[in-house]
Amino acid sequence: MDRFGKIIAEMAADGYRLPSWISFTGRIRRREFFLRAVVLGLEIAALIAAFFYFFQPESCGDAWFAFKTHLAWCLPGLAVFGGLLWLLASAMTLRFHDLGFSAWMFLVLLIPFLNLFIFVMLVLGDGDMPNRFGWPPPSNRKQTLPGN
Repeated sequence: MDRFGKIIAEMAADGYRLPSWISFTGRIRRREFFLRAVVLGLEIAALIAAFFYFFQPESCGDAWFAFKTHLAWCLPGLAVFGGLLWLLASAMTLRFHDLGFSAWMFLVLLIPFLNLFIFVMLVLGDGDMPNRFGWPPPSNRKQTLPGN
């Protein structure tokens, strides 16, 4: 085993986990999911808008120059787009886990019109009970006792 593999094995033995925003294991609450979905959705929309604003074929006279320019900007853009989709898929998977569903429910999002209802379920559904994916994450609200 190489040195990097040993470091990863030691981290796993110590109970190290990936941060929740890139991991596909665990659960997240409604508020955290909604904030992630909104922020990532706005970033994806801005990336798509920038692509269509800056890359108009008639703006470049020479075809070879246009190809090189588009390639130079599209490859990093695709990498950023893929990373944003990864983060969004992670948030949706964690939210499905919070509601007690498998990550395979993610495939239902590919069905038109049904995906809107699934997204509403992800935002409004309540996952307060323990399930096969673990205990619910702690709430950000302050717990107050009666009479305090």
